[in-house]
Amino acid sequence: MIHSILVLGLLFSFSAFACRGGSCSKLEQAAKLTSSGLGAVNTSPDINCQKSAASDPITYVSWVKCAEVSPGLKEDECLAKHEWKATRGHPECKDPASKIPMYEMVELNPGYFVIRQNKCSSFEAPFMYLVMGENGAFLHDSGASDEGGANASLELQKLIDEVIARKEKASGKKIHLTVGHGHSHGDHTRGDGVFKNRPNTTVIGLSPQEIAAAYGVKPGWPDGEGSIDLGGRKLSVIPIPGHEAGSVAFYDHTTKDLFSGDSLYPGNVFVNGNWSKHRESMSRLSKFVEKHPVRMILGSHVEMSKKPGVDYKYGTTYQPDEHSLVLRQSHLKQMNDYLQATPSAPSEDKVFDDFMVDP
Repeated sequence: MIHSILVLGLLFSFSAFACRGGSCSKLEQAAKLTSSGLGAVNTSPDINCQKSAASDPITYVSWVKCAEVSPGLKEDECLAKHEWKATRGHPECKDPASKIPMYEMVELNPGYFVIRQNKCSSFEAPFMYLVMGENGAFLHDSGASDEGGANASLELQKLIDEVIARKEKASGKKIHLTVGHGHSHGDHTRGDGVFKNRPNTTVIGLSPQEIAAAYGVKPGWPDGEGSIDLGGRKLSVIPIPGHEAGSVAFYDHTTKDLFSGDSLYPGNVFVNGNWSKHRESMSRLSKFVEKHPVRMILGSHVEMSKKPGVDYKYGTTYQPDEHSLVLRQSHLKQMNDYLQATPSAPSEDKVFDDFMVDP
């Protein structure tokens, strides 16, 4: 009996589920999962589970495949349309069920995944990105710790292990995982510990010196560029200090997507007193983009509402009407034009329809 419970626990951790009607029976979930096998994926974007034993340490993953829930839409259109209902928070985060699922993942294609942590696990609700080549995988950020005691980082590791295991089984090749970061703040790096002892894994350091060395930034920091080769898939690494000293952007040459971290996202971009550095970095990034077309700009948070120029205040744990994750090249131009026209830090925030700049 104990062995069966442990097996079911692993199944829950790796699998997606959807329960309609306001409550979920663990036995019903177990029956669904054991009848469909390990790693079964329910692609319904609607997660409605409101009851769970407070002592139950198992968390869940909502795993959505764009090709199945939005057939006919291009990947960027699918992601722009996706509403993060499973992880946008809850009016009452003290309810243990509000953290189920701990993560929501959108699979754009078998080698490209967008992952979000539940706002009731961490109000920051950081986004993470997993991209895979022929023999390498890159995880952009490792998330925040869980503010209620459950080990969110272990659940993330289980999810990444499951995705990589599927890739290895399909390709017959071992996949080396690299864990890198948009910058060093804790809501993006607290999960590093669970990956540091993982076999066939490299966790990149957080200082500018460590970052420059790991990605081969040449001719130097911050004016050079680095890269990472995942096997048939290259990511360029562009230093953009400002929000934080080690801030970098990643450009995926396969998808033409730009991962901008906390330096540009649909929320309040905190420059943290480094106005001149952020200004220089956005100019540098804009020059890079002039030579490399961008499909989507993907940051690490969503804090704006769908109402133009209106944000959810810092610390909010429920965002029922939030902005799309996806920004476009025009948003980078909008920010850079403003920064270049504003040589010194203003006294007030600058509010745009889709993001804000806090000096």
